[in-house]
Amino acid sequence: GGSCCVDDADFEFHMNWRSRWRKCGYIANNIKQLWKRRQTYCEDNGTSYNAKIRKNCPYACNLKCNVTNKPVMVPTTSPSPPNNPMPPTNNNNNNNGRPNILLILADDVGTGDVYTMDKVQMPNLNALMGKGIKFTDAHSTPLCAPSRYMLLSGNYPHRGRNPNGTWNMIQGDTNQFMDGQVSIAQVLKESGGYDTFMAGKYHIGGRVPLKPGAVLNKNNLLSDDGHDWNNQPLFDGPQDIGFGKSYMTDEGIQGGPYSWFRNGYLEGRDEVVTWQVGDHVTASGGTSIILNSNEGVASWDSTLYNQILVKETEEFMEEHLQKRP
Repeated sequence: GGSCCVDDADFEFHMNWRSRWRKCGYIANNIKQLWKRRQTYCEDNGTSYNAKIRKNCPYACNLKCNVTNKPVMVPTTSPSPPNNPMPPTNNNNNNNGRPNILLILADDVGTGDVYTMDKVQMPNLNALMGKGIKFTDAHSTPLCAPSRYMLLSGNYPHRGRNPNGTWNMIQGDTNQFMDGQVSIAQVLKESGGYDTFMAGKYHIGGRVPLKPGAVLNKNNLLSDDGHDWNNQPLFDGPQDIGFGKSYMTDEGIQGGPYSWFRNGYLEGRDEVVTWQVGDHVTASGGTSIILNSNEGVASWDSTLYNQILVKETEEFMEEHLQKRP
């Protein structure tokens, strides 16, 4: 049993959207910012969403349920909206023999860095190659953002939105994925029933959520009052390309904003400062390096970046194994 959507007498559908129950009208609230999600969750079939939302929400709600192979509850006109609706509980711990998948992208690493073992000893990497499959004729790009898109989509970089890659939220772009293109995370999550998680440097675009009438302030991505970080996540972030959970930065440690985003939502907006280029001594006595001046959280420490990613990844895997061993 269970459902991914329920409705009330006013056709205000409540959807289990990003692990939170939202009204369909909320998702269709802002055409400019939410156009892609509106097409996904509340398709208006080319007509004004204000005029047709009541007719098309039931269709979109059921369509989304069917596409994701989730149980569908046939919409009914109940006298009142659900009281504190809760997502369905999945008590099935059987993974049907499917393997767990840990996919690691090493940023800007050349084949010579890996196969020239006399320069840097890599016993763990050697062990992985010895036990698994080693691809010696796979092709990527010499830059990070296009490589990310290639790995996630299976496409050449020029098949994406921008031939040279979509790099960061400062561009004000949607991410590199074109309409209709899907990521490996989406396939695993929607067709394979996998729990999906991404940690690290996102760096394939995304748009800052804006309040009505606001415009993007590229110089103050975190602190501008017109940027609606308190209520909305990064648009076209990991949660929109198939990652059920994520803990990310926009550009890693090489550029700002120097802050973390959990499931697309900015963490620590109340402690935003401007970091200047240079070396900064950390509380632990290390040296946090800032290569480009930009806003960030006061607690930013580039020396802890990898440790934070490992910690977040371990916590996700442990939680997953407890629920679905």
